[in-house]
Order: sequence, then structure tokens, then C-alpha cells
Amino acid sequence: MRGIYLFILTIALFGFTVAVAQTSTAPEIPKHYKPAPKALLPMPGELTENEIFPVLGRYEISNEKGELSKISISNDAENKGVIWISGLVEGKFYANLKESPATYKIFPQKLSSDESLDSMTASKKSSGKSIEEGTIIFDKELNKIYLNIGNKYNENDPSLVFNKLKNDTTEEVAGEEIRNSKTNKNKKGKKAVSKSVNYTGSKILDNNLNQKP
Repeated sequence: MRGIYLFILTIALFGFTVAVAQTSTAPEIPKHYKPAPKALLPMPGELTENEIFPVLGRYEISNEKGELSKISISNDAENKGVIWISGLVEGKFYANLKESPATYKIFPQKLSSDESLDSMTASKKSSGKSIEEGTIIFDKELNKIYLNIGNKYNENDPSLVFNKLKNDTTEEVAGEEIRNSKTNKNKKGKKAVSKSVNYTGSKILDNNLNQKP
């Protein structure tokens, strides 16, 4: 019986020793301790128009033939969902924002002879030229713009048009020309088949990205 009491006493002493050891290692907190306040992050700066609409700016682009062009893209004066593109041989034209932040649809339109035009509601005189439907996509991460004129805008995947090789487009147009020549043989005034063209290029990074063309 005595042995049992000694065993219980030994276990109790061991548990007390462990508890004291753990308590002694804990840091002592002063009575009037106040934790230091967390550092506040600075307020973010106001977003610029170019950050909201990253497509705005100037670009150096080329077509499938390697022909270089410099274009400018600016917002419409009244509708921020509309951009104006100038600098291409096709003339100055507009495109509508379809997917934020930088996917636009070019609508078929009559081109204006007024290069200073920057409003959809402004009166303008047609230059007699027109432009077909197309797509504009700007990749902010890669600083690259992709511009197509001549293909219908793909609602499901706008970028699909830029995955086609030059040969695919050429063969498609050639096939259309053959079909038209067979069905319209000896007919005068046949409308010429318009060829789709892709432009790609990089944004010119400077401090004047919001300048109007």
C-alpha cells in the first residue's frame, strides 16, 4: 500500500515540475501593455484614364506584309466606351468597347474626311471610303495590340481571328474570288472581294499616352 502512495506522489511531483517549467518560459506581460498600432498603407493614387482604358495611346504596328504604320488611339469626347483609331491607310474610324478592359469591336462604317473628328455625334462629311467589321484587342501584360479589319467580330472568342495564319486568310479569300468569278462571269460592276488584314504591334511608352491624334 505504501508503494502505491509513493508512486502517486512521484507522478504528482513530476506533473507539478512540468507545469512550473512551462509557466516559467512564458513571457511576462506588463500590466499597462499596449500593442503598437499597425502601420497604415498609403492611400492608392487616383486611376488615370489610361489605366482605366489601357488601349489608349500610340502604337507602331505592321501587317502581314511587314508594312509599318504608326497609329493613335483616343477616347470619344462624349462616350468613353468608344475609341477612335487614326493613322492607317483605311482612314480614321471608331470601335466600341465589348469586353473590359481592352477588347473592342469595329463596326462597318463610312470613313470621315475630318481627321480631327473625336465625337460620334459631331457632324462629319464622308470621305467616300468605308471600312468592314473587325476586332481590336490590347494585351496589357505583353504591351501588344492586335487589330483585324475584314472579319466579323466573334462574340464567343474575339481573339480567335488572330490565331489564323496568313495562308488561311489568303486561301479563304482566293476561294471566295473563284466562287464569285463563276457565278458572276461576264457581269459588269461586280463588287471586289475585300481581304481581311491583321495588324500587330507594340505600344509606344511615353508620357503622352492620352494625347488625341
